[in-house]
Amino acid sequence: MALVWITTVISIISIGFCLMSVKLLYRYINRYRFDESKYTLLFGFMRLRYIAAIYIIVSVLFGIISTIFIFDITL
Repeated sequence: MALVWITTVISIISIGFCLMSVKLLYRYINRYRFDESKYTLLFGFMRLRYIAAIYIIVSVLFGIISTIFIFDITL
């Protein structure tokens, strides 16, 4: 059962780090704003908000799935 709590705490820390880094990223982008064009987008079509949203979704899903997986293994 301790493994479940350790995994949950690590997942919460990971999600917190994710949110903090996205906040700092957007603060930096707002400070040094420049116009987006097809040359500044990742692969020519991915905007920064898409990448940030994918990062947040993957971090949250990984935290939830890993906690459920560890919980299932220990019981």
